[in-house]
Amino acid sequence: MKAHVWMRSLRLSSCGCPRLAALLSALIVLSSVYAIAQVAANTDPNSADGLTISLLSLHTQYQSASPEGRKALIPQLRSLAAQRQQLLSSLIQTNPAEVLRVAIPNEVSAHMPASVQTLVEKKVQAQGALEVTMEDWKSAAKLHHYLKTSAGRFELKFASQAPKNLLTGATVQVQGVQVGNTLALTSGTSSSSLQVVSSGLTNTLGAQSTLVMLVNFQIPVSPMH
Repeated sequence: MKAHVWMRSLRLSSCGCPRLAALLSALIVLSSVYAIAQVAANTDPNSADGLTISLLSLHTQYQSASPEGRKALIPQLRSLAAQRQQLLSSLIQTNPAEVLRVAIPNEVSAHMPASVQTLVEKKVQAQGALEVTMEDWKSAAKLHHYLKTSAGRFELKFASQAPKNLLTGATVQVQGVQVGNTLALTSGTSSSSLQVVSSGLTNTLGAQSTLVMLVNFQIPVSPMH
């Protein structure tokens, strides 16, 4: 999606200038109008691309509308964002790479109404304890990865190369796109999306202490008559 690629190439300044940030955000949204017009006619309106294009187009209208017009557009924005969120929640389970591709940058969603922002994915960084489980079938086995943080438990979905050498208890830091309670990550082997802070393994080499307990069971014996 060309509009998405174009928006990704622009980043808001972190200099703390609200006017500059607002101006750049407006340019990001408005610059996508031409691209939206180009691809909308050839895109399934119910696909991830189609819903993303529609949401950005409606957000562009919201940005340029009067206060009364903005108020009227909020229900439409919420409805569209909820439909898109439902699709992405399903898509992230089977195709996290697609979710990463169509993800709306935080810099854009930050200027949507607050009630709409809660329905839009966001790029996040999180650190916590890894939990690894295995789903075992007759024909194959599948690993599942979860991240337990102070904010909750999140399932990790990898667009490519899920990690195979990490165990439950490892402390990791991840960066990805959050949709509900699931995080889409680029790769399980790339330090840009997953870093191991601590393996969480205890030392099993060298001298080991062993405790031996002897238990004496005394069973009373009845005299034979």
